[in-house]
Amino acid sequence: VQAPAREKTLEFDTFIGMSGAYSISDHYIRETERGVEEMSPMKAACGHTKKQFNYFSPTVRLQSILDTYEYNHSSSELSSTSTSMSSESTYNTMPEILLLHGVDDDIVPFTSTADIGMLIKDCGIKYCKENYLTDTGHADLAMELMLGGTTQDLVMDWIENRSRTGKTRY
Repeated sequence: VQAPAREKTLEFDTFIGMSGAYSISDHYIRETERGVEEMSPMKAACGHTKKQFNYFSPTVRLQSILDTYEYNHSSSELSSTSTSMSSESTYNTMPEILLLHGVDDDIVPFTSTADIGMLIKDCGIKYCKENYLTDTGHADLAMELMLGGTTQDLVMDWIENRSRTGKTRY
C-alpha cells in the first residue's frame, strides 16, 4: 500500500506581494467581464475549476485557517473584544509581509490587496505593511522595481529596515 502524497510546502520568512490577485475566483470573474479569461495565464496556472481556483487563492486559504481556528475556539475562549487569532499561534508559520498595489491598477483592483491585508491581520499577523501608490497602474510597480522609482525605494527601504532593526525571525 502506497502512502498518500504529502503536500509540498515552502518555508520563507519574507513575502512581498505586488498588485496581487489574491482571490483567483474573484479575479477570474473580473477577467470574464473584460472578455480576457480564455487568454489569461491565471486560468491555466491556477487550474480550470472553482475548486482549483480556491486551492490557489491566498484569500480562501487564509479564511479557511481563520474559520477553523474560530470553530475550534468557542466564543467563551475568545475575548469579546478580539476575534482574531493570537499572533503567538501564527507568527512562526507566516512570513513578514509587504503588500504594494497601485491605486490606478485597471487589471487587478487595489481592493484585492486591501482585502488580503485585512484577512492577514485578522489571522493575528502583526507585521504586514501595506502601501498603496497613487497614479500607479498594474505594470508600473514591476517597471519601477526594475528601473527605479517609488516602488523600488519602498521595497529597498523595507528590506533595509528589517535588517537594521532585526525584525527578521531567522
